[in-house]
Amino acid sequence: MIDQPARGRSAWQPDIDGKLTAFAAERIEQLFTAPETLGNWPQAKKHTQWPGSGRIGDPVFDAFYATQVQYLADVVPTERVPPDARSFRLRSPAW
Repeated sequence: MIDQPARGRSAWQPDIDGKLTAFAAERIEQLFTAPETLGNWPQAKKHTQWPGSGRIGDPVFDAFYATQVQYLADVVPTERVPPDARSFRLRSPAW
């Protein structure tokens, strides 16, 4: 398993990797844990996969949100870096 560079505890160089960002708790609710509240698509009302309410203040949501890490704000390096890291690791000798 390879860590995605510049994410979580991986090394991050602002001059090389770029700016970091993170989802606000409200955005996590909208996208992942309580999409039925917005009704952005017809099936959103059927969202039943999240334990608890999926809302801020729910213990399960709060524990999940505590695990979220910053990520690269620019999509292009985010998509480019992991394949580069994998190819480098595959060429490196196993220690």
